[in-house]
Amino acid sequence: MNILSFKRILGFVLISIIFYFGVILYGDINQINQNFSVLDFRYIPAILSMVVVSIFLKSLRQKYLLQRENLDISVKDSVSIFCSGLAFLMTPGAIGTFAKSFFMKEKYGFQLSKTISVIIAERIFDLVGISGLVIIFMSFRFVDVLFLPITLFVILLIGFIFLASRSFFTNRITNVLKKLIKQDGFEISFKNILTRKNIFTLTVFSIGCWFLDAVAFYLSFSAFITEINFFDASIIGLSSLVAGFLTLIPGGIGITEVSLINLLIQYNLDYDLATTATIFSRICTVWFATVLGIFFVIPLIKK
Repeated sequence: MNILSFKRILGFVLISIIFYFGVILYGDINQINQNFSVLDFRYIPAILSMVVVSIFLKSLRQKYLLQRENLDISVKDSVSIFCSGLAFLMTPGAIGTFAKSFFMKEKYGFQLSKTISVIIAERIFDLVGISGLVIIFMSFRFVDVLFLPITLFVILLIGFIFLASRSFFTNRITNVLKKLIKQDGFEISFKNILTRKNIFTLTVFSIGCWFLDAVAFYLSFSAFITEINFFDASIIGLSSLVAGFLTLIPGGIGITEVSLINLLIQYNLDYDLATTATIFSRICTVWFATVLGIFFVIPLIKK
């Protein structure tokens, strides 16, 4: 990992700061400042705890995926490697997290084809986990019965497992990825992950991980918006994450924030309060994770 890449991260951070400054200027600075002045700081430890536990569980998911490729590292090392990838969340589509493959190659001698397969699987199941949660929460939110969301989730999960484990489906995906990732052995490595058992385990586990992030969004919004409910906060937060990710804009900057602000305004909030809640939630989630990742990646870059 050369220093140029790290400078690019700092560049993305600077762009983000400028963007936030512009968002604040668009509103009423005094009102936004007043909103922050009444923040109940007791929310912050709870929010960060949810984020940290979610990160830890995702590092366990990474370890599970590595084991599927017959690559074994300790839980401590898995946490360290996973956290180092968080430093690159501010790259387009978080593609910079592929730096983890080079870290693992240098430190453990792992084949790039296998670790790249793991990272791609992580991104896929992040989207699956977030999408699954949004569907479940929307069902709970708009239909006041327990049967429908559970039934819908089970049908979708079974459908996804069935489709993803079919050879024609995995071959299509693998062939597309193989053209982008020119690493010998990638095709076999990626197919090793897409078994029915792995898909089921990873889907359920990913939903559990992102549930904690949903709680973090709820607590972040609740610090300013006492009347918001858990399902609405989760749908708003997670849907905006997906929008930012799919645009491939570094860190989803702009798209995620605008989505959050607009959805919160639809929740009958004024612009300044929606902006305050959005900035606070982003600082406590993606920015906290990025800063944490920088602390873990610096020792690896220096080596």
